[in-house]
Amino acid sequence: MASNQSIFLLLSCALFITCAPAANIQGTRAERESCPLFQQIGCISDTLEKACEPDEEPTFLEKLGLESVYMCCCPLPYAPCKKAERSKTCDAALATHLAEGVVNKENAVEKLQMVRADMWRTDPNCQKYLAAPEPVSKCGYTEGHQRSLARADLFCETVTWQWEQLGDGNPEELTRNECPIPVSDRGVGDTRKGQSLEHSEL
Repeated sequence: MASNQSIFLLLSCALFITCAPAANIQGTRAERESCPLFQQIGCISDTLEKACEPDEEPTFLEKLGLESVYMCCCPLPYAPCKKAERSKTCDAALATHLAEGVVNKENAVEKLQMVRADMWRTDPNCQKYLAAPEPVSKCGYTEGHQRSLARADLFCETVTWQWEQLGDGNPEELTRNECPIPVSDRGVGDTRKGQSLEHSEL
């Protein structure tokens, strides 16, 4: 059953059509999406969550792995795309920080945030409406939090992207972590999940 706080928040948003961004979200959906690399940054943050799961196998770091981090550079992350369609900025950041022999399960949390930081710095709207890359976040469980990422703003931005783009998430988790509940419909991410890239697409 939804908490009284969740119900109040949902009713308030319904009355005013859109909610003002909360402290843990820097912009409205339209403002965040004005960042040209919004999709790619959101996907990198989603992969960052996976890196913070102690039992998650690091296959997401493999170029041809299922829902690989390399799929983040496609126009719609996790949906395969042709090589020519990939974001060159995203690919360059991956090549710099996730080169073979450099990244592994132990340092992936830091390396993925470096990838995100490179893209965040490319456009003023990314810098204005998306969470800053510093301080580098640790995983939530290492800091005594019941969430994947220790930094609340980065966590809220990530789960909001998952809600809006992939249809994931639940109101209780968002409310517990002081994340605004998105008022837009959930995304339909079924066609963007469980896929991988071919050699020719890299």
